[in-house]
Amino acid sequence: MGHLDRRAAPPLVTHALVLASFGDDTPQGRRAYARFMEDGVRSQLPSPWAQLRGQVVLGTEEFVARIRPQVHAAPDAAREQPARRALQQPWELDAALAVLAHELGCEEAELCQRGGGLEQALVMKCLYRSTGASQREIGQRLGGADYSWVSRQRKALREALPHDPSLQTQFVRLQTALTHEERSALFLPYF
Repeated sequence: MGHLDRRAAPPLVTHALVLASFGDDTPQGRRAYARFMEDGVRSQLPSPWAQLRGQVVLGTEEFVARIRPQVHAAPDAAREQPARRALQQPWELDAALAVLAHELGCEEAELCQRGGGLEQALVMKCLYRSTGASQREIGQRLGGADYSWVSRQRKALREALPHDPSLQTQFVRLQTALTHEERSALFLPYF
């Protein structure tokens, strides 16, 4: 408001720099600035906020690709951050499962047949965070369970994780294996 009306200008804000482009801090400069703003509103330019990616990055596709590795959610984040997760390129469910089975030192089939437990809950959480798959899809892939079972397993993990340092370490290791920077040539055929 201070750009248009000197009386509305807060004392700590200097408007002269902006108004210098429109004829200085004069009545004519303020009117020119007002016309400029009106023209901008009337032209209905697309809002730059429509191009916001993951609620955290604004820029071209090339810029987003360059910044993506620095923005993704930390593997040990206390809570999921869907906005940041949206910046990541999701893993295919089977490819992520292969990575997790490798990290756990077991076969995928073995991992999918386990009857629950916190290790399988870790796998579910990692798949949910890294693949974009729904709980229903994860349950189907892990032995044909329904979404409510996956939800209960993830809840049990959420309750156990803060109190179990070895479980925390395993979770960080699995999530780290699924970060895009860590994809090794071993798993390239899956992509």
